[in-house]
Amino acid sequence: MQSNYRLQVPQNVVVGLGSIHCLGEMLEDHKAHHVTLMTDKGVLSSGMLELVSPIVAAAGAVLQVVSGDR
Repeated sequence: MQSNYRLQVPQNVVVGLGSIHCLGEMLEDHKAHHVTLMTDKGVLSSGMLELVSPIVAAAGAVLQVVSGDR
């Protein structure tokens, strides 16, 4: 596991019901090749990953999931 991460924060943040539908376009606009999803067990168990994974893949990016409780 990699111990150092570089976080590049986008200039805009989209929130709200249905905002996941903007994800693919945002990834393409930012020319994202790698996406890191930082989450916890609760979000993973909700099935959200199954919604995000195909969108990231369709945008041509690789998804890395970091999960854990400290």
